Amino acid sequence: MTEPYRFLNTGIQDAAMNMAIDEAVLLHHLGGEAPPTLRVFGWSSPSISLGRFQSVEREILLDVCQQQGVALVRRPTGGRAVYHRDEFTYSIVIGKRFGVPSGIVAAYAYLAQGLLAALNALGVRAELSDERVSKQPSAACFASSTQADLTSGGFKLIGSAQVWKDDALLQQGSLPLDDRAAEFFAMLRFPIEDARAEALAAYCEKTTPLRIWRAS
Repeated sequence: MTEPYRFLNTGIQDAAMNMAIDEAVLLHHLGGEAPPTLRVFGWSSPSISLGRFQSVEREILLDVCQQQGVALVRRPTGGRAVYHRDEFTYSIVIGKRFGVPSGIVAAYAYLAQGLLAALNALGVRAELSDERVSKQPSAACFASSTQADLTSGGFKLIGSAQVWKDDALLQQGSLPLDDRAAEFFAMLRFPIEDARAEALAAYCEKTTPLRIWRAS
């Protein structure tokens, strides 16, 4: 069964509201009260969202976040921390009865087709990553590559995370526009400063913001 997606542009919201909207859309979809939904949104202040299983105390420097005015929020989806500043953010809610295949990898591949078409319309040739897991020693989402990611020329462009509830999923994703890596890594916890520098260098080797990609 196919049905047109509902498109929501909810504009700029704070971190907690952005996550609350996604959870509400998922619950309404499960209850038959909302169609499949694509939402785009922004953030009212720089924010870090953490994956549902991440430890704030072990991975984030709370005092630095507070000094920089960076909000913290936990996502309902998995994955690692994402820095929300100068980026394009989306979420998708859809259930199996509307055609999305079961299984995380299959669902990622299914939904990636729309994301790839959008990037192509911007003149960006991208592809779904063929890496099963490529982890770097960092709490940052874009420091690791999985089959959920869209890449171009070996660089990660869009990182996404997913959660299933009953027969429907919520997928959240981020497309960085500008380079904020150094800012972000200054707020992550590492055992020693050398480890921070190494992780940042590895991150930059794997990831490129869209504006830098387009200028290259």
